[in-house]
Amino acid sequence: MFFATQPQKDNIKSYVLNLQQYYCGIELTESSQSKNQSIEVKIKLDSSLKQNVIYSYTDSVRNVSLKFHLTVLDHPDFFIDPENDSNLMCTREISLEDITANNISIDYFDGQVLDIPLSQLTSDHYIFPSLGLLKQQNSEERGDFIVKLNIPNSNVSEALIQFLKDNDFPYDWIASIPIPIQNDIENENLHLLTLQNLLLEKKKFLENKEQLLLQIQGSPTIN
Repeated sequence: MFFATQPQKDNIKSYVLNLQQYYCGIELTESSQSKNQSIEVKIKLDSSLKQNVIYSYTDSVRNVSLKFHLTVLDHPDFFIDPENDSNLMCTREISLEDITANNISIDYFDGQVLDIPLSQLTSDHYIFPSLGLLKQQNSEERGDFIVKLNIPNSNVSEALIQFLKDNDFPYDWIASIPIPIQNDIENENLHLLTLQNLLLEKKKFLENKEQLLLQIQGSPTIN
């Protein structure tokens, strides 16, 4: 068990972890002097210990005391939520290929491949509960993993419609899809609505492709 202490300048060890080490936890063996003897101390470092806090490890039986703090290096893809240090976050661009798939895949720290079902999106982020950082010491409870989605802007939406026209979506409803005008957008929900409309139309098309094509061509529908 570690206890937070008031900052002091002397005899404070500093540990630097990458984000994966911080998430998974590592155990270190340190040597501490007690009564002119060197005593080994095992220290577990994980995300239950927060940055910029000085912790004190004390073993009264062996008369060992150790102070330390830790720093977590930046990661190219993931970062700690600045508003809640128990949450992990990442930002994901939605590509043209993502729109025509059923989900977005994220390679996570622990080897899992996490899937975001695009058809279930209701905002510009998606939450995986309890996959974040440890909330406190001696507890397995974790915060959330939050994926922020960058929805295509109006220029990308135009490219998206052309992309769909070239990939089995050559019918009239594409031309009628409203393209958000960037200057008039107060938030990105309109972009999200465009994506959801595309996904619904894709589902409808795949479920009954032959009937839809006949309707588009002005032919009688199949009963």
